[in-house]
Amino acid sequence: MGTLTEHYRAVLNSFNWLGRPAIDAAIKALDADWDSKNVFLIEAPTGYGKTAVSLTIARYSVKEEAKAIIAYPLRTLLEDQVRKFKAVFGDDVGTRYMLNPGSPYLVKPVTLTTIDTLTMTYVGLAPEDVNRVLKGYLNDGTATASVGHYLFSRASVMMSNIVIDEAHLMADLPKGLSALVALASMAAEERVRLVLMTATAPKKLYEVLEEAVGRDRFLHIPFKASPKDTFVAERERKSYSVDARPVKGVEEVVEWLIDAGKDMERRRALLVFNTVSEAVKAFDALNTAGGWVADAVKVLVHSRYTAADREALADRLESLSEGGRDYVVVATQVVEAGVDITSNIFVSDAAPPTSIIQRAGRFLRRGESFGRALIWWEPGPGNKIVTRKVNGDEFYKVYPADLVRATIEWVSNSNPGLHLPEYPSGARKGYADLINSAYENVYEVIRGLVVELRDIARDFRQGAVRAADLLMREGGSLIRDDTLVPVIPSKLFGKRGETSKASVPLSAGATASLIARGLISEAVLNRNRSEPINEGEMIREVKKYGPARALTRYMLMHGVTAFIAKLGYDKVRGLALR
Repeated sequence: MGTLTEHYRAVLNSFNWLGRPAIDAAIKALDADWDSKNVFLIEAPTGYGKTAVSLTIARYSVKEEAKAIIAYPLRTLLEDQVRKFKAVFGDDVGTRYMLNPGSPYLVKPVTLTTIDTLTMTYVGLAPEDVNRVLKGYLNDGTATASVGHYLFSRASVMMSNIVIDEAHLMADLPKGLSALVALASMAAEERVRLVLMTATAPKKLYEVLEEAVGRDRFLHIPFKASPKDTFVAERERKSYSVDARPVKGVEEVVEWLIDAGKDMERRRALLVFNTVSEAVKAFDALNTAGGWVADAVKVLVHSRYTAADREALADRLESLSEGGRDYVVVATQVVEAGVDITSNIFVSDAAPPTSIIQRAGRFLRRGESFGRALIWWEPGPGNKIVTRKVNGDEFYKVYPADLVRATIEWVSNSNPGLHLPEYPSGARKGYADLINSAYENVYEVIRGLVVELRDIARDFRQGAVRAADLLMREGGSLIRDDTLVPVIPSKLFGKRGETSKASVPLSAGATASLIARGLISEAVLNRNRSEPINEGEMIREVKKYGPARALTRYMLMHGVTAFIAKLGYDKVRGLALR
């Protein structure tokens, strides 16, 4: 029987990759405890090569055991990885996520999926059954017709070795962390192997996981920065400045960008914003800007594109680094995972520590040796971050304010090292202490949700009914506080064939807002038929249940696969909400 190490070497050979010392050590540690432990947490910096671990476990699983499931918190990260997996496994690879049914019940030898789909399938609500189960539940409170598929769904997951990449993103919200704890504890109990990978694992995260799983079933594999590691030595040699200051508007960001690049021979710029609207505004400003930016290639990247246009964007981003022209990429949080680009000018709106570190993983990512970075924030009184209250909690735009403040404090008062958790030379302050202190009192496990998920997984008689009830109570997602809804710009309906090819994922909150504004009046049913929606009923349901739960109920009860929106759309700017 082949070892993980042997399959790792085969993966490296297939891509002509060189091994990394920390990945070599992680594979060796997995090999040593593969049969005695169940939950593994691997840490390695962004760009270090963690994909080799996923490919190794997938290859080992197919050749030596049964099958593998590789799960991602973001759809964009999944889509970025498909080509690499197909290069190794060909048609044995399938994908399963919103409107993408390539691996029903996650049965393909290697399935790439989202954590939302993985979690639902683990508790018996595979996407193939969820509409029927929930519709039956909403009609008469039963779902017994799908009990058999409930067991099949569970078995499909339990037969697999599971990898969750960028697992820290699952822990950002209490619901996501609770689902992760439930998955980990069930994996240990059922002797399923679950491998979690991240570049930014606060100490509190592995303490929470170890408590849930038990020390005898859990293995933490930390990253150790060795000066002999060529990756570490290269990052140590990077020369860059980090500016941190308040900025009033995207125009000032553009001015800083132009000044930062004026003396550079080659400009590769990345601007990251916390909201789509700001990213679009900055992109428009860049298209009328002067200086070196005027002749640079400019690309906008966010989540509101159709699947075909997202793929085309990925191809374009890949070609940028190979070309010789200056470029500016304007992006949102989607760049934090799954966008493989590099930059020597890095500009980011202030965000939590893990987000900033992930974004900065695209700064001086390759052969560049010199760069400039700016972490900025929108100022309120006293030039502090401007905040808003949401249900009693304080936020800076879409992020908890305290975490954003921790980032600003670190960047402003240290010599920040954006690429390594620690710097052996001591020349810069690594980010390990930042994330450990910032998240010490942040992670919150909803114990009742963990218990309920575990109980549902054990309940072979009523599990499907209870899972349906829980999903509806949680607003259509077991991971997130919101859920994604397929929306088709009216100009694309019927022109791109299947709904999956013409739809754009939009949050339930944003979709409900469009309905209230009269910008959505039709819905798509099976076989691409459209019919008017009852806008008054929808608005009343949203007020009663909240956007996520109301839209989930409406789509299930009426057989809706997507909504048609009277909004503009183009391949460059994506869906225009205004």
